[in-house]
Amino acid sequence: MPADARPDTLRPMSTQLAEKPKVAYAHPATLEDVPWNEDTLEEMARTYKEIRQVKPTLVIGDCHGHLDRLEALLTQEGIIGACPACGGTGDDLSPPESEFCAPCNGTGIARINRDVEVVQLGDLGHYGADTMGKDRLIWEYAPRWVDVILWGNHDRAIIDGRHFFMGYQKPLPETTRAIDQAILKGQIRIAYTAHGFLFTHAGLHACFKHQKIPVELKRDIGQLVDWLNECDGWSANEPAPDEDEFLAIVNAISRMRGGPCDAGGILWRDARESYYPDFRQVFGHTARDTTCRTYESPVGNSYCIDVGDKHNGRLMGMWLPDERVVEVHVPEKMRDLHELTQDDPVLDEVVEKYSQFLR
Repeated sequence: MPADARPDTLRPMSTQLAEKPKVAYAHPATLEDVPWNEDTLEEMARTYKEIRQVKPTLVIGDCHGHLDRLEALLTQEGIIGACPACGGTGDDLSPPESEFCAPCNGTGIARINRDVEVVQLGDLGHYGADTMGKDRLIWEYAPRWVDVILWGNHDRAIIDGRHFFMGYQKPLPETTRAIDQAILKGQIRIAYTAHGFLFTHAGLHACFKHQKIPVELKRDIGQLVDWLNECDGWSANEPAPDEDEFLAIVNAISRMRGGPCDAGGILWRDARESYYPDFRQVFGHTARDTTCRTYESPVGNSYCIDVGDKHNGRLMGMWLPDERVVEVHVPEKMRDLHELTQDDPVLDEVVEKYSQFLR
């Protein structure tokens, strides 16, 4: 991003914090000196939320295994680049020597800008018979480059049979391990919020206003996001509060998408269905080879930024809070699974054995 085009919020964090009013209590010398009372905790939470809102956020649409598009967009926006540890060579320059540089996994490419937040809207992989190699690669590298990854209906099919889709194939073991690691790190969410926007994979349907949940959840995006992620994190042995309502909000598949429901949930809602107008939203899921789709409401615009398909090479993102659309167009490289792995004998052997198992 050119320096003169950067929003004012990209000033050094130390400068911004220095301009904020001083808190009522003195900075403690040690953790033991912190006055752990309700007022202190509320002030700390409020300060944390303010800092998060200051940090610019890049929201990225559905990738469906296209690592080349994700790499191109993040490079264009100055978020990834030549790895500082190895100078972009991919070699390990520090003793004891190893085969490759660990921070960039030997690619020479690493995250170079941590002053911004990157959120991917789900369907990071595709999980078809002809995309297993691509899915493995994108899950190997995307968690290194992206801060938050949302569940998409394609990703969710790996852990929940209710989301199986036509052409689904169980991913390679390396892919599922990478997903498990991202789950354990708390990197994968069902919903997220920044700068007053609600981020979900497919968008929140207008019928949300009729859900039998506390009214506060219908008025406050932050509370709704916390509730959704908390419910989604409950174990199978301990039913989530308002479980039926949660499942309807998340998992419902509408007739427009071949399901039995009148309205789609946040993993399946089609962009042609009505959306909840009381929250500003950014979502994907419904691909159209067109421009960013804008939906007007009294509280402000909402956006659908899914523009890519299997062949058009497109990937779109949006910078918040300035609502600026960015995009790349990468020529499609028609490579099947074995072409992706032909230079890696070990991985090729794994792919062959796994393909035999599927047969």
